[in-house]
Amino acid sequence: MQEAPAEKNTLLAEPWDPLQAGTDEMEFVLAAQKREIRNILKSYTGYFDLFSEMIQNALDAVEKRAAEGDLSYKPAIWITIDLADESVSVTDNGCAMSPAQFKGFLKPNFSFKQGDSTRGSKGVGATYLAYGFNHLEIATRSGPDSTSSGVIEFGRAWLDDNANVISRPKVRTFEPSHAPFKQIERGTSFTLKLNGEGIRPKSLHYFGAKSAEQWMCLLRAHTPLGGIYLCGDLPHQIQISVRPAKAGMISGSKSHRGKSPSPVA
Repeated sequence: MQEAPAEKNTLLAEPWDPLQAGTDEMEFVLAAQKREIRNILKSYTGYFDLFSEMIQNALDAVEKRAAEGDLSYKPAIWITIDLADESVSVTDNGCAMSPAQFKGFLKPNFSFKQGDSTRGSKGVGATYLAYGFNHLEIATRSGPDSTSSGVIEFGRAWLDDNANVISRPKVRTFEPSHAPFKQIERGTSFTLKLNGEGIRPKSLHYFGAKSAEQWMCLLRAHTPLGGIYLCGDLPHQIQISVRPAKAGMISGSKSHRGKSPSPVA
């Protein structure tokens, strides 16, 4: 009996990457991205999470720059709570981001933090800020001729859009609005506005704090501004200012000259 010729495996004629999305698969890729970001947002359950993420990034940045050994460097963080504009701004004069880091740091699970000394290294905090809310401004300056800035809007609206009507938001060029950023020669600035549906908290008035002193107490109690020091740990000295504004008028400022908190061992 004559044997049938062996069947040729045409599917495996050329190697292929099973993780590379084809042009006809973008709908599934976008759906998977949304699921991943939704899972990230579910891990944030506290009303102070937005403050914690912005402040811990600033603290890590100034401590990383201080570790460079420049004795003339004076770490500083500026925090503005604008009750009228429903916005929170945090600017630091820390290590800043490179242009490549600036373009990639909003992606889920992207982190350039290393070691046990940093407060966050999961790579989801920036994703939470960008897609858990509807307006995030980012600016970073690594030198006199290297400034990158932009804004991403309607991140939360896109994430909650089950009808796929809203296009995936892009970062567009935007002039930084936080005044302290214009005065530093190196550092990073974030401004987050509370607007739109589906965000938490919906308003800064939820916290009941009106004065700079009240805000400082809240932030020290619920964010990395407050800390516990063990085993003779000596954190860097950092100048922190909190300045709430209401109805376009500055209601006061509170400066704290103290030690930056370090992670508990």
